[in-house]
Amino acid sequence: LPFIAQFEAAAWAINLHVHILDGDSAQWAEAAAAIAGFSHVRVTLTAEASGAHGQGLAYARRYYHAVRYIRLFDELRQWRRPMWMLDADAQLLRDPRALLSSLNRYDVAFKSYPCCFEPVLKIDASCVGISPTPLGLEFARRVAAYIAYWKSRGTWEWGVDQLGLFSSYAHMSDQGREPATLFLNDTHV
Repeated sequence: LPFIAQFEAAAWAINLHVHILDGDSAQWAEAAAAIAGFSHVRVTLTAEASGAHGQGLAYARRYYHAVRYIRLFDELRQWRRPMWMLDADAQLLRDPRALLSSLNRYDVAFKSYPCCFEPVLKIDASCVGISPTPLGLEFARRVAAYIAYWKSRGTWEWGVDQLGLFSSYAHMSDQGREPATLFLNDTHV
């Protein structure tokens, strides 16, 4: 709610979708009531009782940070409109609408660190945009499949989302199917 409230306080007309992982029906109702009072920001809200928290905090953290990219692919495929995955603990320092609309000219957008040796640090998963273009959808599908594969084997760890982003991008590039990419930097994010 603090993240969404930043948009509302700045009076930026924007559409947001929030997918809540776990919680109970009272918390979901509280979130729905809070966003109902917004006049500038339009928010759709879904909630998922994943049961991840019941499997321990370490598992829940892995689940929450990774499964969001599976849910992003589901939403992207269903709604066929450009979407951004943003960490909810972000602080808005300026109007993000120009950045968000810039995705219309690209298949994907993300902040990358090509000089990092560790694959898990190559692509920052906290701010990723994907367009519903053929290459954007393929990229999103590959990231979701990567995460689902390691989850199903029970060997996924923290950072599997960033590994999925990097591995999918590297594979598509190696196959000559590199998505048109907006590489974000410190002026963007």
